[in-house]
Amino acid sequence: MTSSQNIYECNEYQRQPEGVKYLFLSEGHIEIIKVVEYAYIGIKQNRLTYNFGFGTLKEDGTVQDDDISDNGDTYKVFNTVLSTVPDFLHNYPGAMIMVEGSDSSVAYEEACRPKCKKKCIAPACKNAHRRINIYKNFVNKHFGQLSKEYVFWGGLKDTDSQIVIENYTIPNKYDAVFFIKK
Repeated sequence: MTSSQNIYECNEYQRQPEGVKYLFLSEGHIEIIKVVEYAYIGIKQNRLTYNFGFGTLKEDGTVQDDDISDNGDTYKVFNTVLSTVPDFLHNYPGAMIMVEGSDSSVAYEEACRPKCKKKCIAPACKNAHRRINIYKNFVNKHFGQLSKEYVFWGGLKDTDSQIVIENYTIPNKYDAVFFIKK
């Protein structure tokens, strides 16, 4: 999904029918083990669908997806994360990937408010939705090129917080982005 050569070496760590994890070492200010995880979430659009997750590997083996490591290597980490997409789709042909930000939930906003340095006033949280916006902005910026290889849909949460999928349209705001390899 990215043609950048500015990536870390990334290794498949754990492959199972319900998904796969990739590990790499972020070598910015300090060394941090990062994880890209594709976890099976069910059927959408008549396809096996996997949630795309990203975070820091903790000592107990869990993945913390809500931290901001600010390790000085943002673009290299981002490019490395995107570099896992073609390998995943090669190993899981026909699969759909869903990207949704861990900072897009009501629970995130409630947890953010007490310690927020931005002093946001409810209901707006300036820290919310940053992660999905990063991925959505990447898709928007490169849509012409990416559309040659992938088909995209946007996901919007309805009043019951269920995601409704529609054809991806720039510049619509989405709660999630879905895509498949053509």
